[in-house]
Amino acid sequence: MNIVELLKDLLNINTLNDQKFILAVSGGKDSMALTHLCKSANLNIVVAHCNFMLREQESMDDEAFVRSYCSANQIVLESTRFDTKTASKELGLSTQETARILRYNWFENIRQQHNANYILTAHHANDLAETFLFNAARGIGIAGLSGIPQKNGVVIRPLIMVSQETIYNYITQHQIPFRNDSSNLSDDYTRNFIRHHIIPKLVEVNNHAVEHIAKSTQVLQEAQTIIEEKLNDLKEKHTTYKDSTLIINLGTIKQLPYYNYLLHYWLLPIGFNSNQINAIINNNHNSGKTWNSLTHMLLLNRDELKIKELQSQPSKPLVFQKGFPNTFTFNGYHFEATHINKSQIDFKKNLLYLDAEKISFPVTIRTWNHGDSFRPLGMKSNKKISDFFIDCKIDLFEKTKLPIMCDEDNVIAVIPYRIDDKYKITDYTNTILRLKVTP
Repeated sequence: MNIVELLKDLLNINTLNDQKFILAVSGGKDSMALTHLCKSANLNIVVAHCNFMLREQESMDDEAFVRSYCSANQIVLESTRFDTKTASKELGLSTQETARILRYNWFENIRQQHNANYILTAHHANDLAETFLFNAARGIGIAGLSGIPQKNGVVIRPLIMVSQETIYNYITQHQIPFRNDSSNLSDDYTRNFIRHHIIPKLVEVNNHAVEHIAKSTQVLQEAQTIIEEKLNDLKEKHTTYKDSTLIINLGTIKQLPYYNYLLHYWLLPIGFNSNQINAIINNNHNSGKTWNSLTHMLLLNRDELKIKELQSQPSKPLVFQKGFPNTFTFNGYHFEATHINKSQIDFKKNLLYLDAEKISFPVTIRTWNHGDSFRPLGMKSNKKISDFFIDCKIDLFEKTKLPIMCDEDNVIAVIPYRIDDKYKITDYTNTILRLKVTP
């Protein structure tokens, strides 16, 4: 089946003929071949060109070339320029990764502006083979070896099963103009080294090596679908969510022969790397130890792993200059403050009773600070709140979230667990403050 028939089949199978497409075009032979194919198939396309300003005049010439081609062929063009080097420094990412993020975000914006249905890119079978070999060399799992999907959400890659050689033959046959990217000639990038040195050697061994790798990734993608169904069942069985915290039951999954794989599968997508995950596996008796990714914190708590998304900003303290509002919220805890008489006292969970006359304003509701101490109700001496947490088996996630109520001089209460003995109700109490606290 030739390249034209492949495109027609893709359109027919997915009923895409009447859709509108944003077509990513760099000016290179792959994207120019796809542009010619789409134009020949009378597809409704808008060409999108990104100038990453990385190759000085060459980048400007690429932009001018695409603009000229679209004008001559009456194709709608959207183009943009990015200061990629500056963005790379700000994001702390490689130039290539930064460029990928910039272009896909922009493509999506253009898609929405034009009310288009899909984004088309010119990735081909050689890109798929390079990705497979690159990920295999890194020791990545089956998801990485599955490579680049032909369709991923609104992004479609019509040429993903077409070899670079086939595309070049199509370009030659139809005399389609294109631009050469000089950065593709350098071996400075790992992918270029694979492209220039590894794949040619594989083709020497088997002339259809690229196509065979591409087909193998399709099989892996299908296998990955089956595996994900099983993994989702396991996640439902061995994990729970509580207060926006994912809790993995180590006691049960450690009995499974694929325990290590499960942790890698669940933790890699939220930013934990293989070294961290292996350390977690090997430190399963060191309760209280934590690991951080860029977005999440993981706590080893006895036979559990607790994983929580990091807050972008710490919670701001609440300060009450005089009196308490009837209701207020802090760190997900909802408070109801009511003045009552002694006959209304009913000691239940989540209810705290304070002698209101002993409270000195302003009162602050904040999180725990190292060095905080108080005299827990019923005790005769002060205790560090950190030690109180240990006694109550309160883990790191909970103790960094718990509200601490303080007045000018003292900690009034560690909410919702215990008040300070100084603020307890006595026979001499005239005004009682009841706090109902709901997490």
